[in-house]
Amino acid sequence: MERRYTRQDLIAEAQAAGYTISGRLITDWVQLGLLDQPERHGLGRENGSIAYWPERQHHLLITLLAKRQEGAHVGPLCNIPVWLWLWFGDEYAPLRQVRRALQTWGEFQGIPRKGASWTRARHAASEFIGQVGHPKAKVKDRKALQEGLAQMLSQGRFDGDRLLPLVRRVFDPRGTGVPRGPIGGQLSPEDLVNLFKGRYLVLQHVETPSDSLFEWARFFYLSSLQSYLKDRPYLATDLDFGKLFTEPELSDIINNACLSVVSTLGLALVMLSDWPIGALENPQTWIANHLQGRITRTAFEGQGQVHVSGVILTPKGNATNP
Repeated sequence: MERRYTRQDLIAEAQAAGYTISGRLITDWVQLGLLDQPERHGLGRENGSIAYWPERQHHLLITLLAKRQEGAHVGPLCNIPVWLWLWFGDEYAPLRQVRRALQTWGEFQGIPRKGASWTRARHAASEFIGQVGHPKAKVKDRKALQEGLAQMLSQGRFDGDRLLPLVRRVFDPRGTGVPRGPIGGQLSPEDLVNLFKGRYLVLQHVETPSDSLFEWARFFYLSSLQSYLKDRPYLATDLDFGKLFTEPELSDIINNACLSVVSTLGLALVMLSDWPIGALENPQTWIANHLQGRITRTAFEGQGQVHVSGVILTPKGNATNP
């Protein structure tokens, strides 16, 4: 029988592993999504209840404490439970925990629900420009995009129509209208605005996407990653964006788990699928049929190769959000 842990048990286990924590930290981390909420068990009439965490959440706590001691802050730590959900399934980190972790991660990325601090907003804008800016883009246009995007993030109001011309001048300074990037991975200014819009919408309303859409995002991410790893050597030869198509180490996959989920969900919110209804690659198939995926095996092999297998099923009474 799997061991269960009370709050005091977790504190004692952490101390045995060399970490000093308080009950308050556990409460805070549950609210942030770093840990799942405990299960409550009644002690009988008028005796109240007691809260327990399962074995896997105990292991998660120790891992988080180790990473925090190495210097990781709350935002990056959110990637760990989200990665567990992506690669190992709900038994390791349930979806309710993932939603909270993504919301917390968004706060630290400069895309909170009620607007970001100006410093975080400018940092998020600078990272965006650093990834997609054209070498020939003018300094004044880069600054205009940074200020415009940072203002939207700090005010909590996304305006795609206002953002698009700013992106065009930085992404395509010569006004060629030609997408950039390798065949199969080309991007246009419109694509970039949609990508950013999708991420923004997800992080503003992380409780809104249905459970089935999250399930699709996990399936689509895992299947797309396999295709990316196969095509990556070709994509990396592109003179323009080749630097973005690096071979991911396992640490890269973990540290980008939140971004991967948010980006995949965002695509479903702002773009129509090229796949027909009925295909598993189409999110509407999952939503219409209340599909749920279940990870059955995760295997790690040499050179950072990870293989995930699972089944897809239609549970009875699977309630979804609008």
